[in-house]
Amino acid sequence: MIREYTPSPATGTLWYNPHVEIITTHTNADFDAVAAMVAAKRFYPEARLIFPGTQERNVRTFLAQHRIEFDKV
Repeated sequence: MIREYTPSPATGTLWYNPHVEIITTHTNADFDAVAAMVAAKRFYPEARLIFPGTQERNVRTFLAQHRIEFDKV
């Protein structure tokens, strides 16, 4: 389960946010998996993109070269 904690603007205290949508894929993600995640993000713009594990070497290199960051679990 992914839990997101949001700081309160008034006090800075972290509050649990149960209404988080995530978009994920399989482990050892290839370019097709990344493309599917990005496409799904167009339909769910508030969702967070999360990799459940590793990516293929070419995908890791591409993401690093273009400084594209995703959340990781």
